Amino acid sequence: RIVLAGADEGALEEAVVIAAALSVQDPRDRPIDKADAADHAHEQFRHPTSDFISLLRLWDFYHDQRQKLSKSKLAKACRQNFLSERRLREWWDVHRQLRLMARDLGLKPTRTPETGAEDPLHRALLAGLLANVGQKGDGYEYTGVRGAKFHIFPGSGVFEEKPKWLLAAEVVRTTRLYARTVGRIDPAWIEHVGAHLVKRSYTDPAFSAKRNRVEATERVTLGSLEVAAGKRVHFGPIEPVQSRELLIREGLVGGKLRTGSRTVRRNRQLAERVERLERKLRRIDLNAGDEAQYAFYDKRIPEGVWSGARFDRWLKDAEQQNPNALRMRQRDLLLRDVTDQEADYPDQIDVLGQPLEVAYTFDPDSESDGVALRIPLEMLSQIDPETCDKLLPGVLREKLAELLRTLPRDLRRNFDAPRLAAELTTKLAHDTRPVLTALADELSARTGTRIRPEPFRPSTLPQR
Repeated sequence: RIVLAGADEGALEEAVVIAAALSVQDPRDRPIDKADAADHAHEQFRHPTSDFISLLRLWDFYHDQRQKLSKSKLAKACRQNFLSERRLREWWDVHRQLRLMARDLGLKPTRTPETGAEDPLHRALLAGLLANVGQKGDGYEYTGVRGAKFHIFPGSGVFEEKPKWLLAAEVVRTTRLYARTVGRIDPAWIEHVGAHLVKRSYTDPAFSAKRNRVEATERVTLGSLEVAAGKRVHFGPIEPVQSRELLIREGLVGGKLRTGSRTVRRNRQLAERVERLERKLRRIDLNAGDEAQYAFYDKRIPEGVWSGARFDRWLKDAEQQNPNALRMRQRDLLLRDVTDQEADYPDQIDVLGQPLEVAYTFDPDSESDGVALRIPLEMLSQIDPETCDKLLPGVLREKLAELLRTLPRDLRRNFDAPRLAAELTTKLAHDTRPVLTALADELSARTGTRIRPEPFRPSTLPQR
């Protein structure tokens, strides 16, 4: 019944014929004293990759002879081809009974022009013979579903072919364990026919930027046999909780998620801005990092959102109720508030009437560590070192404090370097004079004593 129910319309009649054949003794005779003659006679039925198709060819031969010959001539034809007429009649009777059974199942076995097709027949047989699947190993040996080792019976028409995967009508032990009446199969059929019996395991889940979803590597086994491995499959419906986590961690926080959401784009820009701010201030205690972003999204995105498509649908609905449903603020990503310092580290400064980009690098081991002004080649000859010696407000304050510390002791003791540097930063930031000249003049005005630029030692300032 399993074989019949597993057959598609094009292979149903063949499945009935084979099911009947497997219910009776093999009708092919092979007398020991006439073995070569019998093998030669049976060669006309042989199929190189399927003993089941060989049985169909034998069935068609007998069916054709039965229609054309009288009983006596039919018996003679059977003897000439080393066939048992009695067992052929048993096969015929069982076939008739199975056709009636198929009719009771609502099936209508009929012969079609495509009859004898190997794949549909083997898929139907596989439904009832999953336990008899074998995978070729080293040499001629096969491994069965339960780990048993066996060989193809030497009398099989498939013996020389030795397919990588096979299906056997039976596995019996004589001098060794043999598979008898076998046919080549595609292991992919096992996944479909034996979906209720195979086991699936998954490894290496990760968010796929290409498919905009979480995928994992699937391994499919039937007993001890590995039916399929290495295929990347959609992991969301399989492990929705873990997939949601990876969507947030790798897709949103890691930037792999493809989405048209302006909110997500702004959040990513904000995260980059916080990273730049940390480089500007040369601190490692500002950015709350990826975990803060993950916590932000995890708190707001509901369960069941585990793919790019689901995320877009959810966010569209959520923003109709609240436009800021998923919008980050800078405070969500900072460990402490440094808003009052941001203005001292601009992304651009005006030089000779042109806005020029300022680049910040925080890598003490790199030669590029520090602040760099990106100057167009055509402006390079117009800018002298004194134009840039005041740098930025945030850096200028530190530079002034360090310069004050380079003064001789008798001059330095008159000033509180950090406090005075903070006071002078705003005043000197837009001063057109060289920084040493401006600083010396300011100190002179405060002390009433003429201080020249020479006592300062800028060469001793920390290099970074």
